[in-house]
Amino acid sequence: MELLVTHLPEILIGLTVLGLVVAEATYFGEPTRLVAPIALAGAAGAAALVFQSGGRQAVPGFSDFLRLLAIGVAAAAVMIAKESREVGARRQAEASVGFLGMALCVFLAAVSDDLLLWCVSGVFFVLIGATLSAFNKDSGISAEAGFKFLAFGLIVQVLFAFGLALLFSHTGSFHVSVIQKALQAKPLELELYGAALVLFACAGLFWVGAFPFHFWLPDIFEGSPTPVALAIAGMARLLGLNLLVRCVLPIFVETLHDKGGFRAQVPDWDIALSISAGVSMVIGALGSLKQQSLKRYVGYIWLLTGGMVVAGFLQMEREALVRVAQGLPSQLVSLVGVMAAASILVDGYQSDRWGRLGKASSDYLGVTVGLAVFIFSILALPPSPLFISSLGILGMAYEKGWLLLVLCGVGAWAVALAGGFRFVYMVFGESRRWASAARQAAVPTGGARAVFLALLILPWLAAFVGAEALLSWLRDGLPPIFW
Repeated sequence: MELLVTHLPEILIGLTVLGLVVAEATYFGEPTRLVAPIALAGAAGAAALVFQSGGRQAVPGFSDFLRLLAIGVAAAAVMIAKESREVGARRQAEASVGFLGMALCVFLAAVSDDLLLWCVSGVFFVLIGATLSAFNKDSGISAEAGFKFLAFGLIVQVLFAFGLALLFSHTGSFHVSVIQKALQAKPLELELYGAALVLFACAGLFWVGAFPFHFWLPDIFEGSPTPVALAIAGMARLLGLNLLVRCVLPIFVETLHDKGGFRAQVPDWDIALSISAGVSMVIGALGSLKQQSLKRYVGYIWLLTGGMVVAGFLQMEREALVRVAQGLPSQLVSLVGVMAAASILVDGYQSDRWGRLGKASSDYLGVTVGLAVFIFSILALPPSPLFISSLGILGMAYEKGWLLLVLCGVGAWAVALAGGFRFVYMVFGESRRWASAARQAAVPTGGARAVFLALLILPWLAAFVGAEALLSWLRDGLPPIFW
């Protein structure tokens, strides 16, 4: 009975998805005004059940944390899609089902320690994401985005399955706790151990959105409908962090703790992940400088934040991981704000190119100001809550003597901030001179998204004011997983 109560959030999301599918199949073509309220009601109910089940031994606090963030991103995507012309009224049900389906995949991975279930959840996430990414069948960019996500995602899941097969052949189990105990009792040969570690790390880097598995990220942002890009990028990062923290650490790090230490047995680990983190931050910063597409620009700065996540995980210490988790709510709230504003501008000007947004600061002043605020929040410009977590991660890296990684982080941050100020100049300054080049005037849009954008400042402020409380809660939630 307790297990059933623990999984009530997943059951409710599944029933909501099923209800939307049946309603769409039965009443196709009918008004879709109830689609978003039903989806949001299911999301709110799932969040309430997560709070109710919080603290149960079967679900560690970190898993509850990931589930709440996932359902928040899904709900935000539903609300943005409700008025988005990129999605369209006739596809409201499809989009809502897809967003809740991706959230369900994150829920299943976060609540279980069964790696086979994680693999299946990842495959379904890729299939749903690729389908939603290619919504605009007449656009080559949209089709390319869907294909890249499908191809890279399935390849990475195959690699993850190979790594899982290596562990299963040695331990006879798919459960993290059982695998960990079996490896402590009878270790794998170091070569097989290293091979499995590389395969699992590839999957983790893909989902986080970090080098060298980042190629899908800018295309997803540019080619997908704006709310779809939000849902994929936000929830994929949650899947990646769940895999790295609740699988890679207990299986591959803790099992060697009593055998001379992980770094002594796998000396190239620090180098490999340092390269991934540093190159991700550098590519994200430099790539953001030359973009003419607003959404592709956001994709590159999201890549930069992925490098910071890897830099925190690389240190394999509780405090560093707590800092990574502390930055997640601010990352996601800021991404939601950026994509909500971008959705309004894309609908208004039928484009996200800088040259078409020349009149945005006059036509949509509040939206444009909100867009700038949330972009600088992602870039960790003080007083952004992300500044605190990023500074903590780089400070701990400096204490370990990883000066090159710190230089990459600080340099990428400075370059990305320069790109952010370039954006402000393009929208508020220079672009006004050639705004007349826009071939289409702004189209008035509904005010619901603008109100939603304004209300996002509340969770942003809550993340800033409650930073210390969140740190304390995460410190209590992380240790039961792998210490």
